[in-house]
Amino acid sequence: MLRIQERTKKTRGNESTDRGEKKTTVEKWLAGSTLLMAVFVFSLTGLQKAHAGILLEPYLGYEFGTADQTYGSSNDGKSTKFLGSGTVIGARVGWTIPFLFFALDYSMGTGQKFTVHEDSLGSVEDQDGSRSTLAAVVGVKVPLLRAYAGYAFINDLKNKDSVSDDTLKGSAVKLGASFTGFPLISLNAEYLVSTYNKMVPGNGSEYTLGSDQTVKEAKSQMLLLSVSVPFDI
Repeated sequence: MLRIQERTKKTRGNESTDRGEKKTTVEKWLAGSTLLMAVFVFSLTGLQKAHAGILLEPYLGYEFGTADQTYGSSNDGKSTKFLGSGTVIGARVGWTIPFLFFALDYSMGTGQKFTVHEDSLGSVEDQDGSRSTLAAVVGVKVPLLRAYAGYAFINDLKNKDSVSDDTLKGSAVKLGASFTGFPLISLNAEYLVSTYNKMVPGNGSEYTLGSDQTVKEAKSQMLLLSVSVPFDI
């Protein structure tokens, strides 16, 4: 009986030792995994801090596309389609981290021409135009390529003919892509879709577009091709 008890005690002791060793092994594994995860996180944070910078990117380009204007019930809902084109200058200013960038994007269209393409109203003239747009953009960048999207919260289009000098106000969304494989410069293509909801006539007060107004709705779609010089400071 004594020998059996001693064997039992030894067996239980061995089991306790094994459990302790297994517990220690698991604890070591958890501690090691936690340490590796911490090192990874801090390394990633350090990499982002090391490569974070300020983006300064002036650009010059040429845009072309269409603009549509639908008139109110007083003109039986008739419409005019314009073909527009002109030079654009602008700049993006923002912040960059690995693979991403965030920026404010201001552009100004100068010397733009809007030629009447279709006119059911029958009395609309060709117009000179100028555009000013301020947008917030976010983008993804990889070697040789970059893509971005943005929302313009300020988007004004001024049109002038022999009769009137009007300004349309609204918002816009933009999608863009860049080829960054050349030294110093980037080649960019950008699609801008504008929707206008207010009109400021040159000889009147601002009003909201609607069926009971002179202009019911106005919109434009423009493609901008540009060359930029991005500085990542």
